Amino acid sequence: MANISKNIKRLRKQNNLTQDELAEKLFVTRQTVSGWENGRTQPALDILCDLAEALNCNPLDIINSKKPKMTREKFVALIFENEEKFFEVTDNILHSPYLCQIAIKNAILEAFSKMEELSADSFAESFTGMLEAECEKLKGVNICDDEQ
Repeated sequence: MANISKNIKRLRKQNNLTQDELAEKLFVTRQTVSGWENGRTQPALDILCDLAEALNCNPLDIINSKKPKMTREKFVALIFENEEKFFEVTDNILHSPYLCQIAIKNAILEAFSKMEELSADSFAESFTGMLEAECEKLKGVNICDDEQ
């Protein structure tokens, strides 16, 4: 039951839907969706296909207990989806576009080497942690600014 609840929540968030929005699509209450996501209840079989359609997935994606595998394509997509956030994180620490690019490149290389260990669900948080560590390494580096 826990896997179904996690899958529903993960898929809902991937589709940028609130519980209210998903409930509206399925003609159920927000409390019903909340119950599914908290594992208190499970969606009935007759609503599973509608739920899958609302979440742009296959019904098996909802009931599957396996963690979604991180593929190269998903890895690259997640980097691009969060690109602005990652530049913001690095810029807040380094204040140099050049050093930000180096930090992001180094974090991408590290994350790619650990791709099998990373969960698509927590990728942004994991990668942000790697970025912050890279920024700390680069913090003391001085560069010449040619923009004068």
